[in-house]
Amino acid sequence: MSSIAYDIAKPPATVFSYLLYHGGIMPRTRTRRAECLSIEERESISRGLANGASYRAIGRELNRPASTISREARLNGGPAKYRPYDSEKQFFKRDQRPKPYLLSGESELRNIATRWFKLAASSEY
Repeated sequence: MSSIAYDIAKPPATVFSYLLYHGGIMPRTRTRRAECLSIEERESISRGLANGASYRAIGRELNRPASTISREARLNGGPAKYRPYDSEKQFFKRDQRPKPYLLSGESELRNIATRWFKLAASSEY
């Protein structure tokens, strides 16, 4: 925001207030963090649990700590009820933002903010 403020010769607080009034900044596309379990790892956990492998053995196979495997199993029904696809759905459900983004549903506000950013960007050159 400071660079935008500098480009249009306004204080950063003015830019922040304007953006806040018009719904905020559009968020980046969500991506899974590298340290999160993938669906393939969850399938391996499921196979390991079904075969009676210990958390440590499954962790060694996946190059993960045993506590990660234990937590994953405990959060998703325990060793007897663990299902990788259900656990993947639960992961995304737990990882969701608690409230919707301001610009996600307000097309008029989104259009105003987009026009303002384009105008600010075009005045740079």
